[in-house]
Amino acid sequence: MLFLNAVFNTSEKTNLYLDGNYTSATYSFNPFELPEPEEAPANWEGDFSQINEYSDLGYKILSATLGGNWKFASRSSLYGTFTVMDFQDDQEYVYGDLSGTLYITTLGMRIGF
Repeated sequence: MLFLNAVFNTSEKTNLYLDGNYTSATYSFNPFELPEPEEAPANWEGDFSQINEYSDLGYKILSATLGGNWKFASRSSLYGTFTVMDFQDDQEYVYGDLSGTLYITTLGMRIGF
């Protein structure tokens, strides 16, 4: 995982910031065997020795956020962000292909009391 954050104070009342994040993760099960149950159903196929062949997980996420704040009064400000997240599923056979891109926008106001 790699994380980057930068804040730019453009004036007394405004600032811009940039956040970035990169994650790469993998995981898999080791092979294992279960004992036969005492009263197995007729169609029991209790062979889990190949679970490691189809349990691999692998994904990458790249995320970037650009945001800003504008202080328009002593205790009040407006803010906005735009985030892009790109997902790359390297083992799409496990849950289906989860690759894709997500866009998120946020607008809001803070008021202090």
